[in-house]
Amino acid sequence: DKLKPLFDAIPDQRLKQLYLEEASQKMGVSFVWLKGALGATNNNYQRQAPIVPSALASPTPAAVVSEGIEGKISLKAASKAELILISVTLKSRANFEVFLQDGVITQVAHPGVKKILERAVEVYRQDLNKFDKLTSLLVTYVDQPELLFLSDHNSVVGDDNFSEESESKLLKDCFKRVRENALREQTKQLVKDYKSEASSEKLEQIMNVQRDRISLNKGK
Repeated sequence: DKLKPLFDAIPDQRLKQLYLEEASQKMGVSFVWLKGALGATNNNYQRQAPIVPSALASPTPAAVVSEGIEGKISLKAASKAELILISVTLKSRANFEVFLQDGVITQVAHPGVKKILERAVEVYRQDLNKFDKLTSLLVTYVDQPELLFLSDHNSVVGDDNFSEESESKLLKDCFKRVRENALREQTKQLVKDYKSEASSEKLEQIMNVQRDRISLNKGK
């Protein structure tokens, strides 16, 4: 009841969409439930699919430059795995702690995604009580804030299909895909270096990376 007049007063539908998404997560209810509770029977609260660049389906080279609009961090051309990693990581404190313990941030390829995650870690470590404000803070930093909500909203508490186990598996799958992308790009660079200057040392490095890729695919 307190939220309704606030949401009704927001003229920008895109901003209203983001606040509604975040509010549903913080309240532990589904997007659809909150939309109905606010009496949003029109299109004012219509959930729209995030505008995701076509390049999201493929791994992103580490050389991509993070140039945002008006100094904001750009998530353009980030891989879908890395975008979902942000979204799921920020969904709960438990997910964020798992993310910190895993150390996968060192293998994030896209500079914009890495910058956002580093900013989140910095704020969180300064004050653990600020976790609930992380998403609101990060939204102001990026050029496409809708990409911070890319994960499947059906996993939100309150939905019939919600499962902590499935969300945990999704997070681990993100870790694996981010590492796969990093190893793939590392292999490409090593092969390129080997072609320009062949050496037993470079060949050994390529073989080591390939072994890491095989172990990762085996779930080790």
